[in-house]
Amino acid sequence: MRGNQGALAGASDPSKEGWRDRVNAVVAASESEKIKRRGLREGYRNIAIGLTPGYAAYLDRAAQGRGISRLSYIRRAVARQVARDLGVPWVEVLAVSQPPVPWGQNGGAMHLGRRQDDGEGFGDWSN
Repeated sequence: MRGNQGALAGASDPSKEGWRDRVNAVVAASESEKIKRRGLREGYRNIAIGLTPGYAAYLDRAAQGRGISRLSYIRRAVARQVARDLGVPWVEVLAVSQPPVPWGQNGGAMHLGRRQDDGEGFGDWSN
């Protein structure tokens, strides 16, 4: 095949028997690696939310005021409301949430050695 095709370069040569199986194996391996990187193998689910510029500005001001990342702020606020709606202790919801990280950092707090949010820090969330 012409051109640089990365991992598929040799696998996709139709003159060699079994090329479809090789291509499928390369694609499956690539997809498996993507899933690992996203954390989906561990049960994590990503949710994308769209924000208007005005709402994003309020979110940034609130998060920055607490010194917590945007995503951590959203997780904390949602956890607080989920706990209220379900009538369960806030720490019960936080126990299954990723820990927060400070403003200006990203990537979750796994690098801090914690695996869950303990509800501590970043101001009072009791209201």
